[in-house]
Amino acid sequence: MGDISKKVKRKPVYQAEYCYSPELINSFSRIHLWYHCRQHPLFIKLPGLFLTGCLLWRIVRYVLEGGSAGIGEMITILLIGGFSFIMLWLGFVHPYVFRRTLCRNLEGPAGGELVVQFYQEHIRAENGLACQEYDYKTAQSCYLTPDCIYIYTSGNQAVLVPFESLKGQNPQEFQRFLLKRLSCRIENKRHIIRRKCHG
Repeated sequence: MGDISKKVKRKPVYQAEYCYSPELINSFSRIHLWYHCRQHPLFIKLPGLFLTGCLLWRIVRYVLEGGSAGIGEMITILLIGGFSFIMLWLGFVHPYVFRRTLCRNLEGPAGGELVVQFYQEHIRAENGLACQEYDYKTAQSCYLTPDCIYIYTSGNQAVLVPFESLKGQNPQEFQRFLLKRLSCRIENKRHIIRRKCHG
């Protein structure tokens, strides 16, 4: 009679197909750093610049006065310098490094076409290298912007669904489908201006 135990392949309810463009990588890096990691640039850059100014003022004052700093003063200067470095790194350098790392990790087959299929029970993501399945109940958070949905399956890993990749499927109905399936709530986030990722 044949193998009746073989499962019939089900058709996904929704399917998204896309490639990681520089704009999409940049958008995800900004969403991830700003909202998921709470790394808001202005709140980090401004204190970093202020502390750097205080540090330079202290150094210039001692150089001009020709005085010698005591142990307590040296500890204060070192602490200000350490905090300044951390703030400036997180505000200016780390976003660039994070975006460049994403670009390099997606070079070659990993950055080819990605097919994300949404079934009633799970999500299936496949590219030229691997295939991964995720349960809706294990999703940790979900962010919605005017042009994309970011479903975090773990602390740092997310499934991206640009609305333009749905190809004729209704984005509003897709959002209602996710609302019923996901155990986490969908958070609306404002659109972040995209800049090209050069690489």
